[in-house]
Amino acid sequence: MVRPEHPSVLASHLHVRGNRVHSLYHISESQDVIFDPSDLPMEWTYSAFGHIHLPQEIRGSSRARYAGSIDRFDFAEAEDQKSVVLVEVEPSGAKGEPALLPLNATPLYKIDVHSQTEIDSLADRYPDAKRAVAEIKIVYRPGEDNPEAMRDAVEKIFPRWSEREIQAEGSDFDSGNVEGVSTNPENVHDTVRAYLSTQLNGHVDRDDLLALAEEMLAQM
Repeated sequence: MVRPEHPSVLASHLHVRGNRVHSLYHISESQDVIFDPSDLPMEWTYSAFGHIHLPQEIRGSSRARYAGSIDRFDFAEAEDQKSVVLVEVEPSGAKGEPALLPLNATPLYKIDVHSQTEIDSLADRYPDAKRAVAEIKIVYRPGEDNPEAMRDAVEKIFPRWSEREIQAEGSDFDSGNVEGVSTNPENVHDTVRAYLSTQLNGHVDRDDLLALAEEMLAQM
């Protein structure tokens, strides 16, 4: 029971119409219960809302807001500055304005590299690479670059990769997605090499099997 003579805090998990969400998600009334701002009582000392990850005030009030998620959920939130809200409540009510305390959220990066030189510069360009989550795309030159060595070098810098694509220059083949392996009819040798390299990664006989494959490819 709320007593008007005492300060009170509302904590709720709901979607208020008119508040911003990330462009990847557009919630309709068929998917969620959406409240109009006018439906919300604003007499609380502070109203803390969850559900929308993007930090923002509700109805322009600093005492009613979405604090947002404490970490970045996906790449749509890569630019979000995550924080928590500190509100001091005394017997007489709120003490001062709510304060936003920034959080050191996980960095999210999309990394494209086309040469060993670019790979060598990654550690300097991304000093927080070890704790970051990265989508990695490696484009190599067949006959000149070693795609496996390039992959290993990038993954050493970004050990927490979420997606990986290894592509021959001028090709659409993705050797990082083993479940969706396709073929490149214009360059069968590179397709076979990339597929086997991925499939045999960590196998004790990897080098011997790759050497045997090279002998077979040379006869084609």
